[in-house]
This record gives sequence, C-alpha cells and structure tokens, in this order.
Amino acid sequence: MDMSVSRRFWHSQLEGYNTECSLSLPVDQQHSSTNQQRSGLASIAEIIFDDEICASFLNYASSHHLTLFQLGLSVFYVFLFKLSHGETDLCIGSVNANRYRSELVNMIGMFVSTLPYRVEIDPNWSFDEVVKYV
Repeated sequence: MDMSVSRRFWHSQLEGYNTECSLSLPVDQQHSSTNQQRSGLASIAEIIFDDEICASFLNYASSHHLTLFQLGLSVFYVFLFKLSHGETDLCIGSVNANRYRSELVNMIGMFVSTLPYRVEIDPNWSFDEVVKYV
C-alpha cells in the first residue's frame, strides 16, 4: 500500500510545528532542566459539571451546529492557551474509535487510531472565532 499521499498530508498539517519543544505548563513538581526523563507518575483530576452548565454546553453546541467534541476541544485549546501564557501553536492527540460501520460496533478488537489536532490561535479571537476555526 502506497502511503505517500497520507504522509504528505500529515507533513503539511504539522509543517512548522516544533515537536521537540514541550508545552510549558505549570506543574506541582519541578523537574531538573538536565533531566528530561518522565517519572511515570500520573494523576487524575475529575471535574463534575452541574445540570445548568451541562445544559449551557449542550445549548451552545446546538445553536452553533457543533458536536460536543468540537466544543470540548475548543474549550481545551483556550484553556491551554491561557495556562501556557499565550502559546498560539497548539497540538494535542486524541483517539478515534474507528467503528463507523454498524457491523463493527459489537466486534471485539482494537480499531482505535490516535490523531493529532493542531490549531494556531490568534490571541485576538473571541471564543466564537476559536470554535469556527476548530
């Protein structure tokens, strides 16, 4: 199978993105600048939205013809933009179930693919503009 078309597509999507530089985010543990090894430690943060916030989220998505994934992704990009003190070129990975055909829904097996989602945010955009871009 010739993957050159796919390779060119992804190269064009990620052109100019610095994959060597990690996003500078505030952390609760300081890492030595000479030791970039990951500790393997992780944590989970759970955020529970009340019914009013959920209804607002659903209404916004519906009125702007968005999926909840698109809206959530937009919110996450704005969160990262603010948390990183204005980093405008953001790329995150997200998984896709790849079970589009009805006969695959109940089939055992791993169909997941991980895709990069990149956005270059203009700091002057309103949230509505971010959503349109995403």
